[in-house]
Amino acid sequence: GTAELLAFDVGDPAAVEAVLGGWLTRHGGCEVLVNNAGVNCDGLLLRTDEDEFTRTLQINLGGAFRCSKLASRHMLRAR
Repeated sequence: GTAELLAFDVGDPAAVEAVLGGWLTRHGGCEVLVNNAGVNCDGLLLRTDEDEFTRTLQINLGGAFRCSKLASRHMLRAR
């Protein structure tokens, strides 16, 4: 088999659509998706500001959600 690395900001919905969506369209879908992007707030809860917390959720949860949702459309069609 083959694999291809796609580098993009999973916290940015437009980047997910452009890079992953474009790749899925060009290749007719995918059989495997590895959601391995993530960040960590290395500070104390009391020192974590709202923007840092929101960005962490946007990448760790939102990124996996957006990529999986986009890829699953193709995976379901292909069964």
